[in-house]
Amino acid sequence: MPEYPFRPCSYVREISYVDGEVVFLEGDFGDRLYLILSGAMHVYVEREGSIITYGHLQTGECFGEMALVEETPRSATVRSEGASICLTLSKDELLHLINQQPNLALRMIRGLVMRLQDTSVRLQDTSVRLQDYARPPMPKIFISYRRDDSAGHAGRLYDRLDGHFGQSQVFMDVDAIRPGLNFVDVVERAVGVCDRLIAVIGREWLWASDTTGVRRLEVPEDLVRLEISTALKRDIQVIPVLVQGAQMPRAVDLPEDLKELALRNALEVSDAHFRTDVDHLIDELESPNLRAASRYRH
Repeated sequence: MPEYPFRPCSYVREISYVDGEVVFLEGDFGDRLYLILSGAMHVYVEREGSIITYGHLQTGECFGEMALVEETPRSATVRSEGASICLTLSKDELLHLINQQPNLALRMIRGLVMRLQDTSVRLQDTSVRLQDYARPPMPKIFISYRRDDSAGHAGRLYDRLDGHFGQSQVFMDVDAIRPGLNFVDVVERAVGVCDRLIAVIGREWLWASDTTGVRRLEVPEDLVRLEISTALKRDIQVIPVLVQGAQMPRAVDLPEDLKELALRNALEVSDAHFRTDVDHLIDELESPNLRAASRYRH
């Protein structure tokens, strides 16, 4: 650590702090350098209710040195950890010291330069941590589709989203449910952990029927109906993605628990413009304001 060759005198004041006392707050303006004679200081910033620590300064270290060279707000809050004593020197007092004792001032400035170099390294590390902190988390995405309607398109979409968001963020194929498991519980758990549900809708999605001729969406246990209705019930963002030139279903053609789907804004993904259309979808999935996006009836 650099040694600072000043002690209490006509230019330098000694200040005592109690445990938890704030020396200055982030954003405050000041013109003083502080040197810790005894005790320790916690240097940190607050972001969205969380504390991000820059460092813990010990006896012999200084802080606030930038105030001697430029008039900018303090970049962090400094709080005493336990009882502490600091020496403090203002910008004007430094100028007087330079005039009266240039050799002493030169030694002190050399120490400040060493301190600024150390501070620069710390700030670079903290900048990286702050960028990571500010970066919004990746959304978890569930892809709902009907195999005999749009399996190929859903597979291409999965590969593209998996490549962008990562495999752990994209889910599909809940219909591979192990024997003996309650498929309603399985669907609710799988959909419930996601932030977005993509409903892939092809030309046969609405009117697909089972072997008895009953429309699948009329069956309460239909997996596609369960996936989408679970997301709607839990207020998970549902994005209809239209493929094969399909049209958005009308509310009158949907069962009661899916009627709200007709109010959701849809995105079209065409074969001719697949990459561009999916890029648009990715932008929407990453948007922090997606939940507040407007809805309209088709």
